[in-house]
Amino acid sequence: DGIALEGVRIVADNLPRVLANPEDVEARGMMMLASMMGGTAFQKGLGVTHSCAHALSTCFDVHHGLANWLMLLPSMAFNLEVVPERFARLGRAIGLEGSNQQLINGFFSWLKSLRKICPLPYNLEQMNIVPNERLLAVALQDACHANNPRPCREEDFRRLFAQAVRNDFL
Repeated sequence: DGIALEGVRIVADNLPRVLANPEDVEARGMMMLASMMGGTAFQKGLGVTHSCAHALSTCFDVHHGLANWLMLLPSMAFNLEVVPERFARLGRAIGLEGSNQQLINGFFSWLKSLRKICPLPYNLEQMNIVPNERLLAVALQDACHANNPRPCREEDFRRLFAQAVRNDFL
């Protein structure tokens, strides 16, 4: 968790710099470091975000990184119910202060704010993707959600994909 939290801090500090100035070699190097830290951190297990992303990549040929981005907010909000303390720690990692609820709200606000600076689609509607039964079946069969902090059933995947259509539920 410590490696993941430090990676998030590095992203918060450097992603806006890279997007504002792609020639900023120092910030790009820090983003590479954060990427490596993410790869190290997820060795303990992935979760529902990746199961949804794998399904999007399989069924709609969405690039894996973009598919994770599209599913990040719905998946994190889904897990918030069972691990709120992790989201408070994420809020601290990006430099926020306050009560746990303020840290959680601030972290989700920060994630949403990235939409304004990242030149990527942030919902399935922008990708012309309509969730279907095949997408649900592929997500359910994917092994990654077995490591999710909150168990995922078919109706959970259905709701996550429905939320990702507009990604404006928070």
